[in-house]
Amino acid sequence: MLGYSREELFDRGPMDLMATSRAQLEVLYDAIIAGRRRTGSMETAAEKTAPPFPVEVHRQAHRAGADWIIVTVMRDVTERVESQSRLKHLVHFDASPGC
Repeated sequence: MLGYSREELFDRGPMDLMATSRAQLEVLYDAIIAGRRRTGSMETAAEKTAPPFPVEVHRQAHRAGADWIIVTVMRDVTERVESQSRLKHLVHFDASPGC
């Protein structure tokens, strides 16, 4: 989905793949670990060779000994966002010919 090989993804971190800062991720991860944050959100992912695109992101925190692992699953929602945009346009503008 992002255009990276498996090996390239192992060399990337969340800041390389998402339009976010380290400070924002730290706050988000702390909230997920503490159970104060829903895990589903709409965000923007950075593709290797194309412009960023909208994704639906779900994260879960899992204990690994004394540490935590944050598992992230992303789904490309470009078509959904474009459809919603078209529907909003149709609601506000008359689509009949000659108008």
